[in-house]
Amino acid sequence: MHRRPVDLKCRIALSLLVALFVRIPFATAKDPSDKFTVCTITINSDNEAKLFKSKLKPPSRFEFVEIVPGRADDKAAPEKTADSENWFKNACAQLKERKKSCDMVILSGHFGGAFFGSSGQRLTLETLEQMGCNSACPGIMNSPKEVFLFGCNTLAGKGANTRTPEQYRAVLRAEVNENGDRVFTDAQVEEVVVFRYGDFGESNRERMSRAFSGVPHLYGFDSVAPSGKNAEESLMRYLKSVPDYAAHLEQVELERATKGMIGALDQVHQMNGFHPPKPNPEIATAFKSTNFAQCSGNFTEDTAGYCGVFDENRPLSARLSLLRGLLAGPGGTKYLGVAKQFFERYPPEKYDAQAKSEFDLIGANPVVKKRFATTLAALEKMPAFALDLNELGEKLSWVSHEDAQSRKKTILAQLLNQGTIEAKDLVCSRQGWPEIPAAEINPAAFTNPYSLEAMTCIPKSNDPEAARKFAIALTANDKDARRLGAWLLGESSGPKSGMSPEIEKKLAAQLNDPDIDAKQMAAWALHRSAPQDPAVQQALAERLDDPHEDASVRRDAAMAFFQIKAKGGEFPSSVRESLEKAAKGGDSIVARIATRALTAHGTGSAEPTAEKDFLKSAVVSHAGVEFEPVKNPKTGESGWRDTVTGKVWYESKNTPSGQYGAEMDCSEKPGQELPSKADLVLAEQHGIRDVLKNMNDHWFWSSSLGPDGTRDAYVFVGYDGGIGYDDRNDGRYSVRCVGR
Repeated sequence: MHRRPVDLKCRIALSLLVALFVRIPFATAKDPSDKFTVCTITINSDNEAKLFKSKLKPPSRFEFVEIVPGRADDKAAPEKTADSENWFKNACAQLKERKKSCDMVILSGHFGGAFFGSSGQRLTLETLEQMGCNSACPGIMNSPKEVFLFGCNTLAGKGANTRTPEQYRAVLRAEVNENGDRVFTDAQVEEVVVFRYGDFGESNRERMSRAFSGVPHLYGFDSVAPSGKNAEESLMRYLKSVPDYAAHLEQVELERATKGMIGALDQVHQMNGFHPPKPNPEIATAFKSTNFAQCSGNFTEDTAGYCGVFDENRPLSARLSLLRGLLAGPGGTKYLGVAKQFFERYPPEKYDAQAKSEFDLIGANPVVKKRFATTLAALEKMPAFALDLNELGEKLSWVSHEDAQSRKKTILAQLLNQGTIEAKDLVCSRQGWPEIPAAEINPAAFTNPYSLEAMTCIPKSNDPEAARKFAIALTANDKDARRLGAWLLGESSGPKSGMSPEIEKKLAAQLNDPDIDAKQMAAWALHRSAPQDPAVQQALAERLDDPHEDASVRRDAAMAFFQIKAKGGEFPSSVRESLEKAAKGGDSIVARIATRALTAHGTGSAEPTAEKDFLKSAVVSHAGVEFEPVKNPKTGESGWRDTVTGKVWYESKNTPSGQYGAEMDCSEKPGQELPSKADLVLAEQHGIRDVLKNMNDHWFWSSSLGPDGTRDAYVFVGYDGGIGYDDRNDGRYSVRCVGR
């Protein structure tokens, strides 16, 4: 007998019903002795939780469980782990193992895309969404009858708000934790703002509804929420209006079960759209003077698609196929946020052939590509978010590498010219900036300490114009600007840096700066440039002759003379006298450097033959970067050249060295120097340890600026599992020189 094919919509409806019944336990009448479980998630204020504990009637019918570790009975919060949301995942697993479910959830905290507050714990909306999927956390996310979300914008739509986007951005940026550290990065701030106000992504209301799918009643706020104490009055009114809360919950569960039965018998009802439970009029009345909002958890075809994308039980290729459907379907723009989350969690570089094929299909879709371009063009005032999307677009080939670099350069110029702490933080929190000509930066940026500090975090330009503009900072009124200007000049010093005698004279004048940090940095910059001008050399010699001079300044002055001599230069007799005096002085490090400066010779030009057994084939690291073996023609040293950066990494010295010894060891070699922090960071990203395996479990000197912005404490970088800092200047560590 011929069977009529089942309509696709019917099949979707039936699959949704099955999922719905898996998620929602069928209602049975509770025995009067049974207790309702109230789960409190107290991330900030406990005012709401305490009020529920004292006012829910009858009290014998309610059992309270605190989910946040350390918050029950006012215990001290435990020490944080690297995974700041592991506590929530553990709570979900424990409830699931005990076969226990929450009948009510009271979630209290500041909210801005994540709940945070005095507990020190965080709970992101993304985690709530993903834990609400695939039965990962049914006891908290799907079983409750009511969920109270006490926090600003927890149920915000995309409509008007009492705060402008600029005001909301300022509020989020100002949030700090108990240590005074910012709660949100600039990228996170902009993502929250764009999800709240822009077309990109779904609204908080849609996302909360998806996270708590199956929950009849979600209560929250669509703008600024009242604080814990201010919410008490409204909450008191509400709880007084429901004298028997146990009976209220039983009625909610009965209505949920009834709707489920009707839905199971009526496919047309399901396919015609979701029918939410009736709003709760009592709570709406009690909170009418606030920005109160309510909705219900909604398990839809989109919810199933979202959950499928993050379902790790499915093959990666199948999940990418689901994502492709969401992006190409109606309202696909809002799923660009889902795509961003997905590709951050599952980098395309690690895909197998099948997953890569699906990934390429996403990138080739013209509809999705156009939506992406429209969204990216609308983010002019949100540079952090625009950078993230720009990177995503390049991965998907929606943006060419050239266009992506051009956009990054434009954003970088805007940030440097902006001259704010926010712009500086954003520049220094990112890597991979392109070089930017000094001509594209406004002159005012070169006297602004925030702009100058941002310039320390980007690739150094070798065009002479850069040095001339850095020199502007040396006469700035701001002492931090003078310090940073000297650092930039020293860091970019070299044969093509444009460090002219006139600029060196300005640095020499800064040796008299009343600010010790600015003076120290000027001495270091001159140490790097090895000045030939007699007047500048005399100014450095005066530092050596002054017994009251800062030790760091005297050491850098001595190092400048060592560099001059090592490079084949000479100095006048008056300078030699100062060096001879310093060589017999009380500072052992200055004495050692001065002695070396007096006895150093210019570098020779002999070119020994390279050892044939060293010249093996190139090695491609796990990061896909090729390293080729090379020999230094003037010293015969073996090294590996990073073919992307052109940087050559030489074998490390066997004997550990101190700070200035490390500087001298590298300076004595032609074309070599200590690596900078940026060198080490980039080498790590490129897989340097694949070819120089002895970099594991060692510390190496670095010529980078210290974490506190000064050179008081020298910085070194370690490869014992990652890049680190130490602010001691008395250690002896390995030396590894780099060159071109």
